[in-house]
Amino acid sequence: MEAFLESETQKLTADRQKKIESGEIQVYEDTGPEDSYESNMLDLIFSFKDTLRKSFFVSLFSFFEAELINECRKQKDKDMTILLTLNDLRGENSIDKVNVYFTKVLHSNFPSETPDWAEIQNYKTLRNCIVHAQSRLDNMKNKDDLEKLKAYIVRKKDTLSKIPTRSLSR
Repeated sequence: MEAFLESETQKLTADRQKKIESGEIQVYEDTGPEDSYESNMLDLIFSFKDTLRKSFFVSLFSFFEAELINECRKQKDKDMTILLTLNDLRGENSIDKVNVYFTKVLHSNFPSETPDWAEIQNYKTLRNCIVHAQSRLDNMKNKDDLEKLKAYIVRKKDTLSKIPTRSLSR
């Protein structure tokens, strides 16, 4: 999908540039090129790509969360001596409750002190921003999460800027 949308973006950009060069699309000094079919389609593609990426990310995170919850249920079903369910635990979110369930109820090693778990916590904060704050940092209510997410975004931008551009498009 990304490759198709990028291909369409390139075609529309080239078509728009040809129309600008031929004078079919006027370019104004103060506002730039006038609206055109190509400009409107480029705006729609950009908006769609953004929505597609966010929905894919939220879906993947939801799938991951559901699988963790299912694993808690399976473990309880296997061992009838376990009296608590995940729902019996108090907590703000399922991801953190799963951590508590595995460590305190199932007495299992849970990777909560690993870099991977820290990344999952960052994903949780990003997911919450997308879902509850309409992807806008200025709409986030929890200031600690806001600062955590800002720092995470800066770290990721630094990481991505070190990857050759060609690698990102594959």
